[in-house]
Amino acid sequence: MTEDSEASSVKTKQSNTMEWTNQHDTLFLREVRGSDLFETRKGSPERGKLWDEIATRLNNLTQCKFNVSKRSLNQSSNVQIQSKK
Repeated sequence: MTEDSEASSVKTKQSNTMEWTNQHDTLFLREVRGSDLFETRKGSPERGKLWDEIATRLNNLTQCKFNVSKRSLNQSSNVQIQSKK
C-alpha cells in the first residue's frame, strides 16, 4: 500500500461533543424534575433505566438538538449540581 492509499483508508472520527446552551439546560432539568429519578437509589438498574428514558426523550426533541446518552446526562447533572454549591 502506498502512503496515499493508507491515509485515505483511515477514517476520521467525528466529534459527537454537544455544546450545552441555556435552552439545553432548561429542557434537561425539566425532564429530570418530571421523572422519579431521585426516588430511586443511586446506581440502581431502575435509575439507569430512567436516565435512558430521559436521554431518549431529549434526543427526540425537535425544538432543540440533543445528542446525549445516559452517561453524559448523569455527568452533566453532576456538573450543574457542583456549580450551584
